[in-house]
Amino acid sequence: MSDDAPVERTDDDLLEELEDPPADLDEELDGADADLDALDPEIRELIDSLRADVGTLRLAVRYEGQAVEPLFVRDDVRERFSPGELRQRMEELALKGLGDPTRDEPLYDYGTLDATIRWYDEALVASFPSGEWSGLLFVFDREAAPLVDLVGEYLDD
Repeated sequence: MSDDAPVERTDDDLLEELEDPPADLDEELDGADADLDALDPEIRELIDSLRADVGTLRLAVRYEGQAVEPLFVRDDVRERFSPGELRQRMEELALKGLGDPTRDEPLYDYGTLDATIRWYDEALVASFPSGEWSGLLFVFDREAAPLVDLVGEYLDD
């Protein structure tokens, strides 16, 4: 890892971010939090759209190397996990995202990897790499997925 890698935040930093978040994302993004204020307008708009259009967004995370930055944490998720547990989950999700190279030599003719989606019983995790060591992660409540459910039923039988 290079010397100019982002500094990893501590659990205390995360706790401070999560303690008194505004209920409304607009207030959160327009508030004093310098990290969220530094978000690209496109990312702000994306998170707003996901919250409004999909309605099941649990968590949005930006990762770069070993550093993770929560961009949105739904209230029930914040209440369910301690800051340390939430940080551990975000780091694990980022590691999974980093485990999928954007260019895979045996599959070179497919092009670069744009996204990975992991379906769990209770959640859907979408990872969008923006570079070799960075990207965005979104966690949603699991909804019906006909193909995934059908294959899962077949494999369970």
